[in-house]
Order: sequence, then structure tokens, then C-alpha cells
Amino acid sequence: MYESVELYEYLPPVLQRVQELMRICEIEQQVLTAAETAMEQVLLEQFAAEAGEYGIARWEKMLGIVPPAGVPAAERRRIVQLRLGEQLPFTWQRLREMLSAVVSEDEYLLELIPGEYRLKVRLALSGKGSLNEVAAVLRRVLPANILLDMALLYNTHGIVQGKTHGELAALTHREIREEVFE
Repeated sequence: MYESVELYEYLPPVLQRVQELMRICEIEQQVLTAAETAMEQVLLEQFAAEAGEYGIARWEKMLGIVPPAGVPAAERRRIVQLRLGEQLPFTWQRLREMLSAVVSEDEYLLELIPGEYRLKVRLALSGKGSLNEVAAVLRRVLPANILLDMALLYNTHGIVQGKTHGELAALTHREIREEVFE
């Protein structure tokens, strides 16, 4: 962020030959570099997209989010970004933007069924950790007369067909249905 300058460069050339002063500059340079790194991290912690563990925890506290145990920081960051992206009223485009903040465009299906007043949302298995948070956000922002039909996009025959019977035999039915295949 900042262009770092070595402290000894501020000394006149005649003093740059004094070993004691050079050693003092070296030690002070380490302290200043650590302070500079900490300052940059403090700035990054203010933005959910760049925040570390500490910043994500602060955002969760401010937004009243209680993360499930064992959820990685990246998933927690996505949940915070989803919550920050809430805005009312929203359009179909805004709804897609909200969902795209959590999962990529190709990891969910969104369908409005007007005759039934139902919004059908299917989330890819890779977004399984944020399913509950996405559902909670949608319940808060959807109009009261729209029914939310939310579920995961489980593995289908088309996804599993590239696997051999031997590979599938090593897995349980639940693993075949609910685990992400590469």
C-alpha cells in the first residue's frame, strides 16, 4: 500500500558507515515494517470481502450472525456479504445479485412460479454450508405473499454417470447424493 523506504537511506552517507547506527536502523526497520503490516490489516478488516478472521468475527457480531461451528472463514465471509447485500425493495435482477454474492451464477437455479406465488430456489451442493443463511435472507426480503421453496441441487445420474461402479461402490448412498464430485 505504501512505498516502504529503508531507514538508513535517511542517514547522511558519512553516518551510513557507522555500524551501530546501521544496526539501530535495521532493528527499527523491523518494528516499522510490522507496524505498517498491522496498519494495512486494520484497513482490510473494515471490508468484509478482504477481512481476516478477526474482521469476519466483528462483522458477524455487528450483524447478529451466529456462525455454525466448524464453518470455514471463506463461507462465513460469504454469509456476511450476503447479509450486507440485503436491500428492500428488490427486483429480479437485485435478487440474482444477492444470490451471486454468495454463490456463483451457475451454482443456483431461480424460478418464479407466478400462478402459485412461489419462488423456487435450488442451491448447488458447493453452497450447502450457506443454505440456511440464504433461506433466512430470502425470508426477510421476499414479499409476504411469496412462498419460498428452497432446496439443494442434489447429484443426479448425469453427474454420477462418469464414475465407475467400483468408485461408486466405495461410497454410501448419502455420499453419492450429497457430496460434491469433481
